[in-house]
Amino acid sequence: PFATATDTQREAYLDAVLRGMIMYIATTNEMEAAINVAVDGSGPIEDAQKLWDSGVGYYIGSTEGDHVGGSKDTPGESLFGLANAVCEHFGTCTSDNVANVNGELLNAFESIKTALQNSDASAAQQTYSSVVRPNLVIPLIQGVLDSIVEAGKDPNGPFIGDAFGYSRVLLAIYDNISPSDVASLEQSVQAGTSVTTANVDNTFVALQNILQNAAVATDCAEIGGTRGVNDESRDICQGTTIVAPEPSAPTPAPNSVAAGTPA
Repeated sequence: PFATATDTQREAYLDAVLRGMIMYIATTNEMEAAINVAVDGSGPIEDAQKLWDSGVGYYIGSTEGDHVGGSKDTPGESLFGLANAVCEHFGTCTSDNVANVNGELLNAFESIKTALQNSDASAAQQTYSSVVRPNLVIPLIQGVLDSIVEAGKDPNGPFIGDAFGYSRVLLAIYDNISPSDVASLEQSVQAGTSVTTANVDNTFVALQNILQNAAVATDCAEIGGTRGVNDESRDICQGTTIVAPEPSAPTPAPNSVAAGTPA
């Protein structure tokens, strides 16, 4: 897929994969190990607490700035930073420009930390399954949608690399979706292709279909609505219309800066 991709697009792809796949896997591996230790009693509860703190650290990162919610100017390389970077485009920021999903996750992280301190493995497991795991993918989904729209506006820019990278991460996470949805998403965000309106439309449809899968617990309403190539309101909620934020001046895609080492 990279035969005709530019160096900038390849760089964006690598950065998206590093941010998405490595940080997502590191986060979920540590968090699920913490829950497993608490549930099966395979180690002292202090081990579960340390693993949980480590997982939270992977999600939030260490380069988010020193004010509450992280820095909007340098959002960092973590999923937490990605969520803050794109939430404005989806109408999913708080009044402090912090992604709604980050606020929900931080509350859930604290609840699970308290449950582990109280040796309440059942409560920790329930909150992880119902709140944390479904919401961890929201920045990635928003990253795909935001990047493919920007690629439709600027086919020669880095954005198709972002979209391709984030889509590959999602396909690895959602390993039980239908082959047709996999093929549709893969074909719509091929790096090096000339992105058309059809590519953008097919990406939105493919992600909408994926979220309809009974095995996918992510709420499409949490993703919000965004502006399409022609500034039209777009969302991926079947049967529900989510009004996108008003159009604003173009901003760089999440990974359109030089690739760096993830936090």
